[in-house]
This record gives sequence, structure tokens and C-alpha cells, in this order.
Amino acid sequence: MYRIFQAICLALTLSVALSSCNNEKVDTGSLPEIDFETAYKEPIGPPTMSEFVSRVEYVKLETKPECFVKSMQGITFSKNFIALYEYPSKRIMIFTKEGKYLNDIGRVGQGPGEYNRARSIIISPDEKYVAFMQSGNLVYLYNLGGTFRGSTSGSSELIDAIAFDHDGALVVYQQKLYLPDEGGYMILKYDENLSIVDSLMFHKPDKSALGAMYVQDQLITYEDDLYVRQVFNDTVYKMTTTGMVEPAYIINLGDMKLPSFKPTRQESYLKYLYVVSIHLSDQYFLVHLEGKARNPKPNTGTEEFVWYNRQTMDVVVTHPFYKNDMDGINEHRMAWPVKNGGFWDYVNVVDAKPIVEEGSVKVEDLATPEYYDELKELLAESNIEDNPIIRIFHMK
Repeated sequence: MYRIFQAICLALTLSVALSSCNNEKVDTGSLPEIDFETAYKEPIGPPTMSEFVSRVEYVKLETKPECFVKSMQGITFSKNFIALYEYPSKRIMIFTKEGKYLNDIGRVGQGPGEYNRARSIIISPDEKYVAFMQSGNLVYLYNLGGTFRGSTSGSSELIDAIAFDHDGALVVYQQKLYLPDEGGYMILKYDENLSIVDSLMFHKPDKSALGAMYVQDQLITYEDDLYVRQVFNDTVYKMTTTGMVEPAYIINLGDMKLPSFKPTRQESYLKYLYVVSIHLSDQYFLVHLEGKARNPKPNTGTEEFVWYNRQTMDVVVTHPFYKNDMDGINEHRMAWPVKNGGFWDYVNVVDAKPIVEEGSVKVEDLATPEYYDELKELLAESNIEDNPIIRIFHMK
């Protein structure tokens, strides 16, 4: 499974192309093409985690009454901290990378500075702020210590994604079809006082494009770059810290591409493939797809991942499940990609401790038995009622 662009005023030069009509192609020259349609027809081999992961990082969360974690629906991490969204309490907890609990971010409620549901939690690169989406059209900003700084105004009916740029400014990406009827900007940039300091990609929405189906655009962040892909545009655009915007990749879904929002959700899911999310690492361009199954069954779709190797240009399609040949504990489902070149899950001590104590893992079959030894040691130090151990898988 993440920061991004600085002043991007020159992006206006390509905003027309980015906001173009459905299925319109721009002149992309010799851009790398990710041919999903061809790769999709190839048989899927049994993937192993070590093919795509360079290292595993473990965070053993301390266990105290004030930070007990029953379940977690999301985490994000920076160099030194983890922000964890606990469920069912809906608390946002801050831990150090060593697992020490520090504080909560705000609190659940209906009052000023309180929230009822948090989505897309992010930590600023300077580790001063935490932001998240509250409801569909607001972004809340807090100090890392938990103090509420403010929220954006509800200028859009739907926010697709948020991110921090590398100097700490907050970037909000608004879904173009849900902008006000008179039009609005798809990208807004805020300072630490939540004042708008930049806006770009003005668009007047075409409400006739709305239908039974809805798929979000993708805002992809990696290191100092921002990438944008709109649902019906085959081109992925890159925005850099120098303010340039340029076509970067072509996504080819061929005849399996969702043609519009007009088909019903069931028809869309059974006939077409659509992009759920895109993630980047040093080596891979990773795309999460849902929709048409390669061996169609009544009322059954598929969920798969497409790995485009940015160095060799090979394309591989895999299922969401991977053989864990790194520490051997549990088959891994890549359910929670994160934005900075990795993905994560967590190990419940009560489930994993017996596996290690019984010697169920064939250590000789692991590609990296040193990770098994590290996790085994952490489990040996844990009681069954302890908080989970977070695993962060850093992609190659």
C-alpha cells in the first residue's frame, strides 16, 4: 500500500484534458500502456507475498484500558507515528511506531470539533497534523496531539480523496459530477488555517451522466507526486512538485471498460471491470479491480489485483489472497492498501499465539524465516488479551 505536489498552477493547461468527455482520448504518444485486457485472459498463478513485498514491519501496540483495540477499520502511518481507526468505538488513536499510545484525535459526537465517522485518515509529512473526511463533503483537521483546528466548508456534495503535500498543505479532490450546478474546482489546496490557497480544474458537471452505477475517480499519491485518473478517461496524469501536469500511463481495459454510469449495478458488475483504487511503489503500479469474473457464474463478480512492473513493464493479474511466505502466519488478503508504497493487516494474539506454540508453520518453506522469528518473539511476549500486532508490508 501515502507526499505530493506543491504549487500546481500550471496544471490549468491540462485541466481541459483531465475534465474531458467520457471515453475521450488525448494524444499520449509513446506512454507506457498497462494492458489489463490481455493480462486478464492469462491464467493466474499461485502468488506469494515475497514476489511483491520487500520487507515487513511489526508494531506491537501497548495494551492499557484507555487504548484497548477491539477491531480496526483503518490505519495510516508516517515515519514515527500510526493513526488507528478503532471499531466499534470509532475512536482515532495515535501510537508511536514502537506501539506506545499517545492520545486520541478529537472525540465522537455531534458538537464542535466532534465527528461521527472518519474516512481516509492521513498524517502530514511534518507529522504536525492529522486530517480525515467527515461525512461526504467535509474535511476535519487536528493537531497530532488531538486538538481540533477546524474544518473545510461543505462546498461539494462529494469528496473523493484528500492528501497532504510535502510542505504540509492539505489537498482536497472533489468528484466532478457532484460539483455545484454552476460549476466548481475539482482540486482545492488549503493552508494550516484551512484557507484556500490554490484551486484548479474548473468543471461544470453534466448531471445527465449520473445513473444507477457510481465509481469514484482515483487520486494516487506517492512520494512527491500526485496522479489523477478519472473514471472514463484511459489516461493517468501525473502532477509533480514543479507544477507540471503530464500524461503518465494508459490503462487499457478494452471491451471490459465500464461504458457509463447508466447500466444497473448488477449489470455493471457482471459485464465490465472497473477500477476501485490505484497504488504505487518504487517498482509497481497496482490496480484493484472489481466486476466481470473470468469464469462467469450467475450473480457472481470478481475482485482481483493487477500488478504493472514499472521497470520490466510486465503485467500480472492476481487474486486478493496471497500465500504468506514471509512470516507464515495466516493467508494474507490484500484488503487495505495504503498510499505510501505498502499495505497492512493485523495479527490477533489470541489466534496467532497457538499457531506458533504448536509449530504449525513450515519455517523451511518460508522465503524470509527471519520475519517468522521476529513475530514469534513478539507473540511470546504477549498475553492472549493483548492488543493486536500491526504488520506493515512494504512493497518493492
